[in-house]
Amino acid sequence: MPPQASVPTSTFSFLTWNVLHSAHYQRLLADPAFNNPKRRAIAPAARLVNLTNHLLRLNADIVALQELDIATLPSVKSTLESKGGYRMVTAMINEAVQAKDGCALFCKADRFEPLATTEFRMCHALDRYLHPLAQSQGGLAGALYRETREKLNLCLAALLRDRLTGYDVLAATTHLFWSPKFPDMKLLQAYLLSRQLEDFAGELSSSPAPAVVLGGDFNSTPPDSAVYQLLTKAAVDVDHPEHPIPGVTEDAVGPLRLASGSFVSSAKTLLGREPEFTNYTPTWQGCLDYVFYKEGRGKLQSKSDRMAPPAVVAVAEDTGLPPLVADLWAQWWLTQYGNASFEPVRAVVPGQVHLDLWRARVIPDPYYGYNDTALRYVAEADWLYSVEFPVPPGACDGRNVSLPASIVLEGLDTIAEVVVNGRRVVKADNMYRAYSAPMGRGQLLCDRRNKMSILLKSPVKAARERAKAYEMQHAVDWPKGVPPKSLPPAWNGFDKVQLSVQTAIALDPFIVAHRPSHPSSLLSVGSQAGKIRKEPCSFGWDWGPAIATSGIWKDISVVTHERDNRGPVIIEGITWETSSTNGDELDQSSYEPWMAYLYMSFSLPADTTIHRVNVELLLSDGSG
Repeated sequence: MPPQASVPTSTFSFLTWNVLHSAHYQRLLADPAFNNPKRRAIAPAARLVNLTNHLLRLNADIVALQELDIATLPSVKSTLESKGGYRMVTAMINEAVQAKDGCALFCKADRFEPLATTEFRMCHALDRYLHPLAQSQGGLAGALYRETREKLNLCLAALLRDRLTGYDVLAATTHLFWSPKFPDMKLLQAYLLSRQLEDFAGELSSSPAPAVVLGGDFNSTPPDSAVYQLLTKAAVDVDHPEHPIPGVTEDAVGPLRLASGSFVSSAKTLLGREPEFTNYTPTWQGCLDYVFYKEGRGKLQSKSDRMAPPAVVAVAEDTGLPPLVADLWAQWWLTQYGNASFEPVRAVVPGQVHLDLWRARVIPDPYYGYNDTALRYVAEADWLYSVEFPVPPGACDGRNVSLPASIVLEGLDTIAEVVVNGRRVVKADNMYRAYSAPMGRGQLLCDRRNKMSILLKSPVKAARERAKAYEMQHAVDWPKGVPPKSLPPAWNGFDKVQLSVQTAIALDPFIVAHRPSHPSSLLSVGSQAGKIRKEPCSFGWDWGPAIATSGIWKDISVVTHERDNRGPVIIEGITWETSSTNGDELDQSSYEPWMAYLYMSFSLPADTTIHRVNVELLLSDGSG
């Protein structure tokens, strides 16, 4: 499968977390409703260790933190950079407030390249985007302006270049004013930060605008709050109860509109609703935190939202509010098998080795100049893809034991071995078919992430080995060797390989076995029946590049089976019957296709309900 000029796709995860600043946590420790023997509140130092360890376990590609105070930031930064492979892109602390807290943005250093950053307080954007309100000297409009001007809530943003796709992503985080008594002020803050992000993206990125991911603590509930409506509908009219009207004239603050369009809530897109809560206290539970996104040149799509479920919300007592993690596109890794010095690179699935190495800047463009020849070593090497994945929803029973499942691999290119949790489940040598691996009860892990690795062996070496075996098998028929012994100088492909693969597809084994005296029948399609089921053009033509690829070129999925309390269904009494449409016997001297009908009948246990029967037919050429 040669590299194709398709739209690059990949997955990345974005985490937003209000980690609760130290001053607030100290107040909680003094509150009997929070700090009691049942809750076992821990010391601030131990809480900080828990916080950073939890961030490392979640392992998001982009991390947006709020209420990160001046005493905590250095430790969090040091741990994430030294142990998690992160880079702190930008941070801003409000040293003028008592808590001395602020926000920070981190990204995986090997995944994203920071291009530009901006840090701003929404109050400083008042004069630019709400000029009529800024001109108001008295009355409620003037009071609203002064109140909003006094609030130091901030927003951070960074334009990041995705090293896998080459697309730009604008990642941003914010923390709006906390008080439920001032929803109009929070609405203005949301409007101001949205306008500022629009302009920042427009100034630094070429048309069309980059995709935007905005995560943070918006201190506003869905779906009726003005902040939520502004971001998800791009408009709040003056008749909304949280709009500054009444009391402030429409001349000062009119209908609020976002010219670049609305954001999409990641959780709602995936789940159909927002989470029940992202904030959980003895007196109030609700959703205040969100991951919003907006499509740009790189299209975004919610894949999963991982949040601490109600059963484990006690984590809030140790660290802060439960984090909200949105997988926007599960991360695969690629390394050269057997080469300890090769640093793993991020991979895109579906995809293939050459493209992943090119995106990681390990190799140059294979199609440029004579690079396809210079990069032959890629096809001669073995490569290992690996990923960690959770079991799908509903895959575990009440005892946290996984139900029977199947891992379905729709396309592997080509010589592959698949290992799940240390057990080999698939051995593949055909890129044109799908493979499935049954996983019995308890073989998948419910309490932690499962590990899958796919070893892709060199298709070039495999084809040569099979071609050599074929020559040895037919040495009597070809005493001087199977022609041609070498490729002509003009040929740009892999010697002996492309021909063997082409033969496996086009040459009937019957001809090889019964017509050795007709070399033209072989020369027309190649010299060796390598029997590798791989796209022949991978190995080159006389006029084009030879890029023998390896990869996972179709989707992989995990399917859970509901029949967990019974053994396998036994199909009994199988009988077969065949009939030919070409007469009673096959004419071995004819090249005409031979058609046959195959009938199967069987019986099943009386209490069994069968929805689908899979039949696998193995054809032999008579050699066993």
